[in-house]
Amino acid sequence: MITFIILFIPILLWLLFIICRQKIPVNPKLYFSILVFSLLAVFAAVVSETILISVIEKIPTENYAISGSIIPAVIEEIFKITFFYISILTANYLTTQQTKQTDTEYKLKIFAVLFALFFATFENIAYAINDPEQIIIRCMTATVFHAGVAVFYADAIRKKNKRITIVASLILLHITYNLTRLNTLLFFTVHLSILFFCILHIIKLIKKPPCLKEDGS
Repeated sequence: MITFIILFIPILLWLLFIICRQKIPVNPKLYFSILVFSLLAVFAAVVSETILISVIEKIPTENYAISGSIIPAVIEEIFKITFFYISILTANYLTTQQTKQTDTEYKLKIFAVLFALFFATFENIAYAINDPEQIIIRCMTATVFHAGVAVFYADAIRKKNKRITIVASLILLHITYNLTRLNTLLFFTVHLSILFFCILHIIKLIKKPPCLKEDGS
């Protein structure tokens, strides 16, 4: 029971940040849309990864570890960005007031992180069922990574001319993150550096001056 409570702490903290500190008026339909589509993103990612990995495992090769790192990274980043965009479009469709809540880059980043935290939480629940001992570590690593990467989703959505470059960069970062989960000093250092990079961008988002929050600059 305590394990599952720990899983939801990052989401609760971010919701408190949005509601209490940022005081962004949010229609419940946006929260519901983000919740539903993050769950769908996890489901779609898990199914796709399972199918692709099972197919690759039938091919004579010794690169299962690489496939297991690359495939999840590609699928998860594409699905997360796509489903987050759909969640925003759905919320905008359900209520005209929603446009005012996601009309700046800053607000999109705030809700992209929320989407990523929901995604990470649902993903962690699957891990918790099989191996509860991983949860604390995943909350301190994978959850932070998902949230940090999500900061750039707003750029991928708003900057159409740079969308492919941004998505490709995030996929490459995710692949590197997955591949460096090895018990060697060099790889572990790279792994921690990526997490530090994610933490810095989350902190930067939290500390952004109020005067810059409405113009998306």
